[in-house]
Amino acid sequence: MDALMEQSSILLVVAGVAVALIAQSLFSTPAKQLDDTPTTSQAKSSTQANAAKKKKKKAKKKAAPKKAPEPEPEPEPEPEPEPEQAPAPAPSKKKKKKKKKAAAPPAPAAEPALEPVPEPASEPVKEEPAPTVTDEDDEEDDDEDVARLLNSTQLSKAQKKKKKKKKKKAAAAEAESKNEQDEGSWVVVNKHHSSNNSTSNTAASTNDADAKRTEIIQFDANDKPVLVGPKGATIQNITTTSGARLDIDLPVLKITGTEAAIATAKEMVDKLLSSHKAKSAYSITLSGKDIKSSEGIKAIIGKGGSNIKQIQATTGCKLDANIDEGKVVITGSSEEQIQEAATLCRHTVFGEHQVAMDLKNKGNVMVVMGQGYKKIREFQDASGGAKLDFVKNTTTLQISGPTAAVNKARDMVTAWLNHCAGITLNIPQSAPGSFDKVGAIYGKGGVTIRTIQDKTGAFINVDDKEGKVQISGAPAAVQQGLKMVQQAMEDGCLMEEGEIKDSIIIPKNAGPAVIGRGGSAIKQLEKTHSVKVRVSGQTCIMIGDPAAVARCKTEVTETIQPFIEEERIAQEAERLAAEQEASAGGGPWSANLQDDVADGW
Repeated sequence: MDALMEQSSILLVVAGVAVALIAQSLFSTPAKQLDDTPTTSQAKSSTQANAAKKKKKKAKKKAAPKKAPEPEPEPEPEPEPEPEQAPAPAPSKKKKKKKKKAAAPPAPAAEPALEPVPEPASEPVKEEPAPTVTDEDDEEDDDEDVARLLNSTQLSKAQKKKKKKKKKKAAAAEAESKNEQDEGSWVVVNKHHSSNNSTSNTAASTNDADAKRTEIIQFDANDKPVLVGPKGATIQNITTTSGARLDIDLPVLKITGTEAAIATAKEMVDKLLSSHKAKSAYSITLSGKDIKSSEGIKAIIGKGGSNIKQIQATTGCKLDANIDEGKVVITGSSEEQIQEAATLCRHTVFGEHQVAMDLKNKGNVMVVMGQGYKKIREFQDASGGAKLDFVKNTTTLQISGPTAAVNKARDMVTAWLNHCAGITLNIPQSAPGSFDKVGAIYGKGGVTIRTIQDKTGAFINVDDKEGKVQISGAPAAVQQGLKMVQQAMEDGCLMEEGEIKDSIIIPKNAGPAVIGRGGSAIKQLEKTHSVKVRVSGQTCIMIGDPAAVARCKTEVTETIQPFIEEERIAQEAERLAAEQEASAGGGPWSANLQDDVADGW
């Protein structure tokens, strides 16, 4: 019976140990330590079980080395990982195992028959565990038991999780120290700090005047352009002068350097921002009809920003112009300054004085503008400050600016228009079957009228409704342009250098054959011989290279030859008919000879 009880107790002890180790690895929940003392039979069985387990573990140690280094993947661990090794959690494991061993036996202790046995066997229980169960052995036993029940990968993952938790705690502590601020605005952040003794390192770096540190100041995003300056010139000047480095990381400004450099940089930044705030204490916004929206903003900016720079230099104000929004914001240190800048902006757009001139037709508009807008720019430059601008889609010229400059510009424009008055021609009506005179002046795609203007410098304005063409410009240009316009109306096109003109009279009935349906025959002639062919009435005009004109004339002659022959035959028949009619009608000399003889001749 005792042997049976002993075997059953051994099995229970082994099962309890296994369950406890599995629960420890899965839940890491320490078992509550019980005050119950083991009985003699239970102590014996636990001692024998421990001895057997230790023999097996020692054999495993000799056969294969422990795989403890696997959980340390970092090549060069810092001093922090050392306290994270097995010795730190070892005491808790030891306590856990002891608690498990003490908690396992109470299951058989419920039997009252086993209680009187423990008194004689109490001595060996105390002697055997004392020399064998030490702290190191317990730690090794714990690791090996866990390694046996959990594979090496799970063990390494558990240790990595512990390391990550410790690192997170250290990072959180460091972040809290960085976020601490003195008086709610400035923060001192030490660049070199240690996780073991950060307070002592902070004090040491603060006392050392040569040690670099970083100060952080709350920074408004609107102040960034002021601090950076044009192309970064302002912030570069502060960096060079103070020796500190400035980093804008909105919503803060970081200043890094020695104590003296940081103090100098702070002073320069404060002075710069204070000065800017004083200069922008007053502001006014011009928009809409007040400055003609986006068109007015373009005028305020001027060519290459010349106008806006002049206004800022004159008044000392800052102008922020936005073409897309059609407004300009003026800021300055006083009400008088911004009002003066606003007045100059309005004068730039509208001028002090304004005059409107109606030029009546597009020809005069082109005369005032000149080729490539050269003439109107000459008027503006010579007037001494006047601005000349045409109202869109009209012939009205607006002159604005200082009174003297406006009057001078108006007089120059009037004199130039009188000088370039030019002449006006009536466009004759096109004969039936001939080319269109108006179309001849324009040319295909407007090529003829552009050629006349480019070659002569005159301006051609065709009025289709009135049937008139105006030629304006300098007198010499007008005369040259007149000749080219007349040639276009007569021949239907212009002659280029090296070209000749020839013509041929075609019969009345030959017109459709020469022209073709929808002008197809003429197009074919032009394509075949590279000449320009026009038909006006009964005249076919050919312009081009001499040889090409000759070939084209030959083909036209062959085309009209049947019609010429038909016309000749018709004319001959008319002549013969007239002669026969004359001979059959009698007359004073048409008496019969027999009648004369009968009468006594």
